[in-house]
Amino acid sequence: MKNKDKLLMITIARQCARYSLIGGTLIFMLFALTRQQWALVTGLIFVLTCIAINGIIMLILLMHLIGAKQHKNNLLRALLLILINIPIAVLFGWLTVQIAQLFDLNL
Repeated sequence: MKNKDKLLMITIARQCARYSLIGGTLIFMLFALTRQQWALVTGLIFVLTCIAINGIIMLILLMHLIGAKQHKNNLLRALLLILINIPIAVLFGWLTVQIAQLFDLNL
């Protein structure tokens, strides 16, 4: 793979991780403030979409990482950024359940 392709994929992965985190945080805050069912559904659709997109990007990064001599550290950092979103999403899911139980919302 060309270095240019690897650098482009690293940039895309970082942006995707950033937008996933920002979007998920905004949707969670929207649900926490409004406690509306539509915000919960929007969040679920967003999470499922992010799982698919980030999963594909992770596979591409792993393929770039195999046999990579240059940009190995940058590829690993991009993978780490995507992986960091997983525990944050789990935390937001747990907090969503706690909020729903506190206000007797039906999930």
